[in-house]
Amino acid sequence: MFERLDVEVKGKVERATELAAAEGSATVEAEHLLLALVDPADDAVGRALVGVGMSAGSIREARDRLFQSTLASVGVETKRPAPVAAARLRRGRRTSFGQSAKLAIERTLASATRSNDGHIGTAHLLWGVVAAEVGMTPALLAELGTTADDLGTKLEG
Repeated sequence: MFERLDVEVKGKVERATELAAAEGSATVEAEHLLLALVDPADDAVGRALVGVGMSAGSIREARDRLFQSTLASVGVETKRPAPVAAARLRRGRRTSFGQSAKLAIERTLASATRSNDGHIGTAHLLWGVVAAEVGMTPALLAELGTTADDLGTKLEG
């Protein structure tokens, strides 16, 4: 699946893996792919996302608010604990891809195929991530005050 991705997208996928591992996550999820697009924001897509208020910090803060709100909905009040050092938690284990990241990559490939692009770039990755209709990504976008459609309008306009 990954062999068709441009070198920039492969770099973002690798960065998502690093971010997930640094958080102590057992899986790379779509939220990690979204974070990788802006951490660092070293290309046009990343800079555009930061320009509309989607920095790594704002995405993490939105994720933390969602986490706390979910816990509060079942009567648990807490602050999100600091991530466990990945080196201690995951020593010798490889971070695998979760279902949301796999689906995002599949949508990335489908987006590039539909548009007849000769490459699969970070813009395709962005649309593959934000096109999710359920799960963490649309919830994060809502928490950030936007939707995939609004984001598309802002970035294309």
